[in-house]
Amino acid sequence: MRLAPRTSRLTLLAAAALAVVAGGAAAWLAASGRAPWSTRARDAGVASPGAIVSEASATGLPEAGQPAPDFVLTDLQGRTVRLADLRGKAVLINFWATWCPPCREEMPRIEAFYTRYREQMEVLGVAVGESPEQVRAFLAQHPY
Repeated sequence: MRLAPRTSRLTLLAAAALAVVAGGAAAWLAASGRAPWSTRARDAGVASPGAIVSEASATGLPEAGQPAPDFVLTDLQGRTVRLADLRGKAVLINFWATWCPPCREEMPRIEAFYTRYREQMEVLGVAVGESPEQVRAFLAQHPY
C-alpha cells in the first residue's frame, strides 16, 4: 500500500525527529553505562531491547505504526494539552529533565527542527520529576 505524499512526509518527519532524540539519549546512556543493553545492566538482570519489545507486544502496548494512546497534560500556563487534539501532525514527545546532560544537548537541535517544520509538527516537552518552578527557572535561562 502506498501512502499519500502528505502522510509519507509526516511519517518521515516523525521518524527523523525520533532519531534525533533517540540518538542523543542512546549515546549518553551508553557512555554512562546506564544503557539497558550494557554489560552492567545485563548483570543486574535488565532485559535486552529485543526482550523489552517482546514484552510490550505481549502486554498489549501500542505497536509501531499504530496511533499512540491519548493522554492529557497541563502546560506551564495551566492549559490542557490533549494528544488527540494534535492528530494530523507529527508529534515529537520529548521526556526531559533540567539536570540531564543529553537533554540539554539535544534541545537546540529539537528547537531548530521544530522551527523548520512548525507547520507540520508539534513538540511536547514533558519534564520528568521536577516542579513547575524548576522548569520555569530553566526555561527563563534557556528559552526553548
